[in-house]
Amino acid sequence: MNTTNFRGDYRSAVVQIALDATPSSQLPEVLGNGAKDETLVSFILSRPNLNDFYYALMTALVQLSHRYVEEHFCYRGFARFSQKNSVLRLVAMSGAVRRAEKGEGFAQTFVAANYETDSARVPRLGDGALANKNRTALARFGELDGVLPR
Repeated sequence: MNTTNFRGDYRSAVVQIALDATPSSQLPEVLGNGAKDETLVSFILSRPNLNDFYYALMTALVQLSHRYVEEHFCYRGFARFSQKNSVLRLVAMSGAVRRAEKGEGFAQTFVAANYETDSARVPRLGDGALANKNRTALARFGELDGVLPR
């Protein structure tokens, strides 16, 4: 990565940094860019000083990571958050799904799927004095909704 010293009385600066993949690179955000040999990160500094540069660089790198997830996270083979998807087609699909939600059986399936997810994530209280103390504390609330710790 090449760096540049900020000199002069500038009000803002455009920064573009080329991240080159090396044999020791581990980040897929940098490695998985196809035919390109480098990944470009760009941002604007409203106050060109070193502290603002570091914060802007970290923000740009986090954004690079978010974009990688958007393009590569798939559900049933579909990258729902990819910016390659047509916004208008997503709107149409969303409308179709909402109409299907009104169909018979969908609500029951949806509730059951949510319960399965929630019950898989519920904490286990375990055994022992602390577990008993926590069960007693929960019991003071009376009847609670949702999936309770076990």
